[in-house]
Amino acid sequence: MPEQHDKSANAPNTGASGSTGASQVKFDAEPASSIEERSIFDKLLSISIGKSRIPDEIITSFLRQLVMLLEAGVTLLRAINTLSSRVSHKAFDEVLKDVAQRLESGNTLWQSFSGHPKYFNHLFVSIIKAGEASGTLTEIITRLADYREKKALLRSQVRSALAYPLVILAASVAVLILFLVIVLPEFESLFSSFSIELPAITRFALGAARGLITFWWLWILMVGGTVAAIVSYGRTPGGRLNIDRWKLKMPIFGNIMTLKVVADFAHTFATLLNAGISILETLDLTKEAVGNTAFAQDLEHVRESIERGEGLEKPLRQSKVVPPIVTDMLATGEESGALDRVSLQMAIIFEREVETSVNTLKSLIEPIMILGLGLVVMFLVLSFFLPYVSIINQVSSMG
Repeated sequence: MPEQHDKSANAPNTGASGSTGASQVKFDAEPASSIEERSIFDKLLSISIGKSRIPDEIITSFLRQLVMLLEAGVTLLRAINTLSSRVSHKAFDEVLKDVAQRLESGNTLWQSFSGHPKYFNHLFVSIIKAGEASGTLTEIITRLADYREKKALLRSQVRSALAYPLVILAASVAVLILFLVIVLPEFESLFSSFSIELPAITRFALGAARGLITFWWLWILMVGGTVAAIVSYGRTPGGRLNIDRWKLKMPIFGNIMTLKVVADFAHTFATLLNAGISILETLDLTKEAVGNTAFAQDLEHVRESIERGEGLEKPLRQSKVVPPIVTDMLATGEESGALDRVSLQMAIIFEREVETSVNTLKSLIEPIMILGLGLVVMFLVLSFFLPYVSIINQVSSMG
């Protein structure tokens, strides 16, 4: 009943640390049968909701507001209904109405959220369930909101670092192609009307222009085929693994990607342990959250090692993608029985490292981009204006 959710939301903290008895919470239970026995209308509603994307920041904002209402003494069901009436995003409004209906039918909050896996993934639902099981729902939701905000910030920082050079590169290539395909061929007849020997750079540019114009279909096939091949390869287990490994080792950006994955891992790991989730379940959920199969594979080895009672240090030492400092810190945390605190400290350290690395990369890559643009402009100017110098010299000699 809804009243039972309120009690879990306002109950005293019985242990959110990974070192408490609450850390043995399991996640085998299924939602109540009322979720499964849904009407055709409910199923059609879910399909219509599924077509719309809900931005992550809207869900995070909802969590913040839910905590404020619960701490003010508002019942869980009333809080969900209140927030549903305030939401401007139509799809999320429908999701919250469905969650409220499930709560009213006697399901717990985690069961109600689990009916919408597109928006509330396994990690999200598991954290909510741990909060309900331990009686620390508001505290756990606050941690979940913090976790989502920090992960979104990390993602934004890394994307900005990668997007800047890619946008500059794409713009340079577009300008170069437009010049070769549209501008330069218009002046080819003018150059040929004068008996002059074209400079080598102009001959090269004209040859490239002819190649692009004549075999445009071949270039499209080559580029499209290459992209399709990479995408298809990335969808295979082995291909995804190799691509994710390469992401962590690639020049210039590999270090940032590694720092971002480690920061994601550490913050997810710490959040789950502090929510009272068992170490094995934490590793399972963290594998799904890090977004890198190479790193996730090493976490699976760690899980297997812990199941055998061997601890986490040995498989981490053998890893080719986990930085040694991460292994050192986690081994220290395991030995001292403070894995949750050490993971949280590690997350803070690596989040700062990501920010520093992104800022450093931007400051280093800016002059490189300016130099690259300068070379493109120089190529365009020389290939276009050098023939005019020859024409002017010929006209002057004739005069």
